[in-house]
Amino acid sequence: MFETPTHSRPHSVYLEAGAQAVINGALVTAVEPCRFEVGAGAYVFSGRALWRDRASGCSPHQELYFSALEAAAGQGSLLEARFRLFQLLGHVVTSTRTLEGQRECSRFASALIDGDIEEVVACASRLASLAASNSRPGPRKRVPGRPGETRHRVVQRAEP
Repeated sequence: MFETPTHSRPHSVYLEAGAQAVINGALVTAVEPCRFEVGAGAYVFSGRALWRDRASGCSPHQELYFSALEAAAGQGSLLEARFRLFQLLGHVVTSTRTLEGQRECSRFASALIDGDIEEVVACASRLASLAASNSRPGPRKRVPGRPGETRHRVVQRAEP
């Protein structure tokens, strides 16, 4: 797995006919030998050796997603991966503050108990997406009638 830095040039990926890669959660299968470029902070998995090569700075949400993908790829049975996935889910639950995120954690746990690996991966993907969207600041609001000016929130300190 590699993460392409957002400030770098695109990274080239080569796939032989029939080879597969996962790019930001989407499975890509090469019909014939091909090369493509991936950039702007994308996560790319290709080849068995790269499954274990995760960045050490992953958030619990990302680690849960990557572990779910690994379990779905058949590099161990879901029964073997279940304990680790529940451990990671515990970390995700403690860092998830939104109601939508908590509900997704519940769906993930239910799918894991039921042994529904497709739903496990789908829930993990949604949790990672929610975490990524909540961690980035939104766009600043424009001041009406004044192009180029932005509105900043004034924070006042309480007097002791």
